[in-house]
This record gives sequence, structure tokens and C-alpha cells, in this order.
Amino acid sequence: MENTINIETYDPKLDDFYWLTKAISKDRNKPEAYRSIQVKDGWLACTDGMRIHLLYYGEETPESWQNGLYKIVNRKKTNVLLIRSDENSIYPDWTVVFPDEKPKTELSLDISKGLIDSSYTQLVRNLPDDRTLNYQYVSDLSDCYYDAQIYEEAMVVTFSNTVRLAAIMPKRM
Repeated sequence: MENTINIETYDPKLDDFYWLTKAISKDRNKPEAYRSIQVKDGWLACTDGMRIHLLYYGEETPESWQNGLYKIVNRKKTNVLLIRSDENSIYPDWTVVFPDEKPKTELSLDISKGLIDSSYTQLVRNLPDDRTLNYQYVSDLSDCYYDAQIYEEAMVVTFSNTVRLAAIMPKRM
């Protein structure tokens, strides 16, 4: 079906798709866009409004992945199934989250099992005194090395590696 994206166990993209969907909103009162994945020009985006996870496939994006919103029908570690939405929901402009300014702090982090606590502590210690990060959001980055950038003026922390890009909005304590 051309209106579906089905990533199964044998697909090397499965781990990335499962990671992408961790940023979905669980709040049923939010618009559908916060409970969907946007596919646009080789980018896949998922946000709950306080964080965003992005994947970039660029030229490797299959032609069957049409630009638009996709509802998450199934989300398991063995399968992620998306169906293209017919609704005209407006997806948030995620490009404004990533500042043009120079970051205040840059860190290299290993967010692997057993190392999440030390990475989280390192991040929070570099934030302004009245800010913190949601621990679960950092934990959801999971099992990867990331370059992290803290943008004090924009109040955002970004994380990147070769395929994944994420941003988390710090919250007031």
C-alpha cells in the first residue's frame, strides 16, 4: 500500500523508527499532529511539544514515503506501522527549534544503558540554575553516542549523531 510505511524486524531502519516514535504525545487532547509522524523532503519528525526526534534519509528516502502526516498504528520493538492521514493537521515548524546562534556548551555523551545517569547529570550541571531536563526524555535518546549542544538564549538542548537529531526544551525547576 502506498499510504503506509511498515518497518519490520528485518529492516535496518526499525531501531531508528522505534526511537523516533518515543517522542509522540500521549495526550489525546493535543492535535493529531502531536501523535503522528511528519514525512517531509527526506526528514521524518515526531514531537510531543516539549521535545522532538528527527531522522534524515535524504536521497535514500523510498519514493513510497510521500510527504504528509502518518498516524502511528503499531509501535513495537519488532514492528512500526504508519498510515498516511487524510486530515489537514498543521505540523509544527520544527526548524525554528534549532538555533543559528553558537551554543553555550558542547558535550559528547554516551547515553547507553548504565551511563544515562552520568550523561543526565553532565547535561543538567551545564544548564542555568533554574532549569532542568526531563530525565525520561534523555533516557529515551537511548543507546547511542550524541553530540549535545546547550543553547542558553534559545533554551533548548540539541542532540545529534549520524542519523538522529533531537531537541529537548529545558523546564523551570
